[in-house]
Amino acid sequence: MNDLAELMRHKRWVDAAYLELAASAILVGKPELQRELLYWLNHIHIVDQIFHCHLIGKAHGFSSTVSDEIPDANDLSERMLDLDDSLIVLSEQLPPHAAKGSIRFQFTDGADGRMTRSQMFLHLSTHGLYHIAVSGTHLARQGIAIPPMLLTTMLHAS
Repeated sequence: MNDLAELMRHKRWVDAAYLELAASAILVGKPELQRELLYWLNHIHIVDQIFHCHLIGKAHGFSSTVSDEIPDANDLSERMLDLDDSLIVLSEQLPPHAAKGSIRFQFTDGADGRMTRSQMFLHLSTHGLYHIAVSGTHLARQGIAIPPMLLTTMLHAS
């Protein structure tokens, strides 16, 4: 098992927990908080799709990393976890020499970008954790119990 694949497994574990929270009765009863969490989970998913396309060499078709259209929690969960599974497989199959190879791309604002494949996987891990941590802190201040996010917690549980 390689470290990039471990990070993608961790990403999926955290995503799954927060998607479950978004669909829970607690947040269904607090629609403004549910919408906020779904907004950020959807943003994470959009960025995941964009970088997945960069990694596999396909056009992504996005002109922004945000959307005012917030998907249903169950629909987003299915799509997000399917993509997480694809990212796990892609990271598992990535040869070490290819992980160091860089990819040129354009950001959604049109700026040129260049990152190694490893950096892209690291970005997907840290980007999602950042937004989930901020959202989780906000939810915790509202008295909502949030799922754990630490890699060590996931490793200990498994």
